[in-house]
Amino acid sequence: MKRDAQKPKSKPSASPYDSAKQEWLERYGTYIAQARNWRYGAFGALAIAFLSVGGLVMVKNDQRVVAYVIATNGDGSVTEVRQMQAGVRPEQKHIRAALNEWITGARVVYVDGKAIESVVAKTYSMTLPGSPAFQELSQYHRASSPYTRAAQETVDVRVESVLPLSDSTWRIEWIEVIRARGGREVRQRRWQATATVEIRTPTEASELMKNSFGVFVTNFSWAERL
Repeated sequence: MKRDAQKPKSKPSASPYDSAKQEWLERYGTYIAQARNWRYGAFGALAIAFLSVGGLVMVKNDQRVVAYVIATNGDGSVTEVRQMQAGVRPEQKHIRAALNEWITGARVVYVDGKAIESVVAKTYSMTLPGSPAFQELSQYHRASSPYTRAAQETVDVRVESVLPLSDSTWRIEWIEVIRARGGREVRQRRWQATATVEIRTPTEASELMKNSFGVFVTNFSWAERL
């Protein structure tokens, strides 16, 4: 009796679920792989970016601020640009310019509060903390606040001369022009001051920016000239 030839076993028919799954994989598998590769690439780029930012922060923290001196002539044209070096002793012209700026900031009254704040802050940066000058200047501004006066009048300071009396003592002469808020000139007054200075050479970039030559007023007195 012949044995029936064995027929190859047929694969079980796929369920609708399996067929749908296979079709989904064939259709979207490539996209999934691409998306996965994209995510890996994105994470790698982020890691590189973080490392780069960290490097930039380290470089920035290692950078030094350098101050420069810019010299100009009468019409405002730049005649010289040079790097400010720590440890440079000021000359008389530098002390004269510093005292000009100091007395202006101490006595001027602007309409603009921000402008007042700027010049007053500069004056205090050139007044030695804890010195008699610092105490006297603070007392003067409490009694004659430029912010309060600005509501009624302005004061224009015109420095006439800044002359040395000794190595550390200087005489400053100036005119104050007082105007009403509307701009009408009310009066002029002539003043003079004697100021003692001390040189404390700046060593840090922040000090160079605030008080480039380290000229500090330690004592002063002023009075109106008759």
